[in-house]
Amino acid sequence: MNLSHPPAKLLRTRRAENVPVASLLLPRSIRHDFWRLYSFARRGDDLADSPDLTPDQKRLGLKNLAAEIDSNHPEAVHFNQLIEAFEFDIDLDLGLVKISAWEDLLAYCRRSAVPVGRFLLGLHGIKSEAVIRASDSLCCLLQILNHLQDLGADWRDLQRCYLPQDWLAESGARQQDLTGLKLTPEWQGLVVMALGRCQLMILSAQSLPKLLRDVGEVRLAAEARMILRLAVDLALSLARGDPLAGRIAPSKWDKCLAVGSGLGSLVRPRLRLGLGLGFWRSNFALPMVKLPRRQRLAVVALYRFCRLLDDCADGDSLPDVKAARLADWRLVMESFFASGSIGPLSECPRPLLDLRAVIAEFGLQQSDLEAIFDGMVFDIAPQQRLLSLAEVNLYCDQVASAVGRLFLTIIGIKNPKAGELAENLGRALQRVNILRDLAEDAARGRCTLPLESFPIGFAEKFNQRFDAGAILTAVESRIAIESVASETSVYFRRAAQTLVVMELKPVERQQIEIFARIYLRLLVRVLRQIRARDYGLTAHKTRLRGWDWLMILVGR
Repeated sequence: MNLSHPPAKLLRTRRAENVPVASLLLPRSIRHDFWRLYSFARRGDDLADSPDLTPDQKRLGLKNLAAEIDSNHPEAVHFNQLIEAFEFDIDLDLGLVKISAWEDLLAYCRRSAVPVGRFLLGLHGIKSEAVIRASDSLCCLLQILNHLQDLGADWRDLQRCYLPQDWLAESGARQQDLTGLKLTPEWQGLVVMALGRCQLMILSAQSLPKLLRDVGEVRLAAEARMILRLAVDLALSLARGDPLAGRIAPSKWDKCLAVGSGLGSLVRPRLRLGLGLGFWRSNFALPMVKLPRRQRLAVVALYRFCRLLDDCADGDSLPDVKAARLADWRLVMESFFASGSIGPLSECPRPLLDLRAVIAEFGLQQSDLEAIFDGMVFDIAPQQRLLSLAEVNLYCDQVASAVGRLFLTIIGIKNPKAGELAENLGRALQRVNILRDLAEDAARGRCTLPLESFPIGFAEKFNQRFDAGAILTAVESRIAIESVASETSVYFRRAAQTLVVMELKPVERQQIEIFARIYLRLLVRVLRQIRARDYGLTAHKTRLRGWDWLMILVGR
């Protein structure tokens, strides 16, 4: 079948896909071969999903489709796996098979989605196990996101549901509710649970662009980066939206940004090496765009180092294991200042290696890095009581103000008032984080609202048997939350006043404008949204959008 010029029907179907199919980033010869697989998969999918055909007609159509497979083709196994997946769909509709557990859904994805990725890798001659594992994760991720998109349509048209039956039984969710116009609370919980599993797949797939670059496939790496960006955006949209109320799909703007991300990885490969998806998903990325390239890469290296420590402190390992890991990394960091060697670890994490170059180039202070480690150790320790205001301020200084001082060092601010500015900004920033993460911290057994913010006698009642969840649901916690919000505004004003009195050179003034003034506007806007969303207690986490950033950049 000649598909060098795809039929108009296939082109229309391709435009409806969540991710690009055989984009121009792929060489022409690869696109031609990939069109064969896409056409085959599309016809099989249309047969299995048709509400107008009987099961016998579907099976006959799949039999005729399977007859087109060239058994001597080296990639024939992928075509056969797709046929198995389509037959499974028919059996699922008839109740002959079922998806009982999450592992069953992954087994289905390994037949319905993984073959597509492996076929593409085979066309490029890639046999690396690490690349294949990352590709498998991305393909499974895309398939499951597609199932979540089509929850309502699959049930209404085909009486089909891909989510595990044991999840439905445990949650009490009923498949009949998928005919409604809005997800029930039980189904919302199942979607969140599935997206939680998808997050693990995203983490596994994030290495794919780099792995492909390492084996010399730069264009395929750009394609993977573009697809991964769209998958992350789609997962976030599904977390915020309701697939029964209307189909959730990447917008044209999302697709444009994804294309830019992929093309940007081609034209700026060295810059791209330091910019992970995690950095650009944060609220605090955009101000860094204006920095000179050398400083921007250093800031990203510092960000990744902080993320490494934060992910360790917030991970699921036992506290002793996390503390030991942080202690090892701390020894590595100390060795950079002592001798410049890597230290006692046989395998040093990449963010630590990147930090070594930043320390040497910009002269970062060891005391500030030590403070960050102290803050992470504080996070790991089980909380037994409410903290005093002095302890909360110390914690804010360790995990935020110390990072601010390091930022100011990198962008070249040596003004005597720089430390005061970093202290006020850090305390404001961390209080914003405390207010944003109230519910999440309570789930981890933590409450960082200072005891002085509560009415007299409140702390004694809860410190006898510390329960962060009970504290947060107490009526008195509203008083403490508003008190912390007021403190945050005070630190905003102090930082702004410090900026006014700082005597800066024109170049320094320009740099500080990037770091401080934009951040101040950003923090004020984030705090305003957190208040509007009931401090994260009843809504999703706050994240700024395009309009918010426009207002920040123009000074509103």
